[in-house]
Amino acid sequence: MNILALETATSACSVVVCTPQGQVHLHEQAPQSHAAKLLPMVDEALQRSGLESDQLDMIAFGRGPGAFTGLRIATATAQGLALGWNLPVIGIDTLEALAWQGRASWGAVPVFTLLDARMGEVYAALYDAQGNGIVSPQLLKPEAALELIASHGCSHGIGDIASIYPQLGASFDAWLDAQPLATGVAAVARARTDRALPVEEQIPVPLYLRNNVADKPKRRA
Repeated sequence: MNILALETATSACSVVVCTPQGQVHLHEQAPQSHAAKLLPMVDEALQRSGLESDQLDMIAFGRGPGAFTGLRIATATAQGLALGWNLPVIGIDTLEALAWQGRASWGAVPVFTLLDARMGEVYAALYDAQGNGIVSPQLLKPEAALELIASHGCSHGIGDIASIYPQLGASFDAWLDAQPLATGVAAVARARTDRALPVEEQIPVPLYLRNNVADKPKRRA
């Protein structure tokens, strides 16, 4: 199966084309530039893989949680490409894809995932050794995340928060600094091909855990 996967939930812009013969993965730090970078990276990944769009079987994208703009860009791009190329599409939880990256490094172990949510909060979730969700994605204060980690006794953690909240990274026996990548999105999607549907049957939607409008500073009179 040939899969195109996109991930733009953080400052990184990540695109991968996966085939039975291997993969072409492009990854670039692109804060505030996802919209300009994503489609050219898709074109380059396809060119390097030697595939045309009509040779793809599905499109997968990281649906969040993450940065609002990045999620909107990935969702809209996946929807547009799926419509234009007549392909099924599937949204994958970004933290679930991140947990897969952890298991790719450590093997079959439970993995706690943590991403910076800004505004003094983190996105957190826990997955078992087979990738099944134990704690679904949540928006938490660091103190609440520490309590959640302690209550589950998870020894392996992955994410981008260790430099911001060192107490969180230090709470694990093994910690991996990482951002979510399209490779993780593609790996999870490959196990769920039956859930990929045409846009006409299932419109892709991002996973927001925070009300963007409500959190915007109010303009002073």
